[in-house]
Amino acid sequence: MGISTDAKLMFGVQYDELSELENLDELLDDGDLDSASPYYDSARDEWVVGIELPSEMAGEAEMLTAVREAKLKFEGLTNGATGRLIVSPDIT
Repeated sequence: MGISTDAKLMFGVQYDELSELENLDELLDDGDLDSASPYYDSARDEWVVGIELPSEMAGEAEMLTAVREAKLKFEGLTNGATGRLIVSPDIT
């Protein structure tokens, strides 16, 4: 077992910004929301949570479409929470 280092481009927020969302842990456990851990074995309240965007996009139109779709999905899952684009390390 080793440590995996990666990075994710996500449309979302810090975990603690959704602390009032009753089903947040369920959304994460079920895979409806993605997460990124900024360091090995970090607590959930330090994670970035949201919708992971594709790592490769061909051109501006594809990128804008992906961001718009992620925004709509994120807002639908989080009762309208305002997200943003975040690049985060993901250390597991």
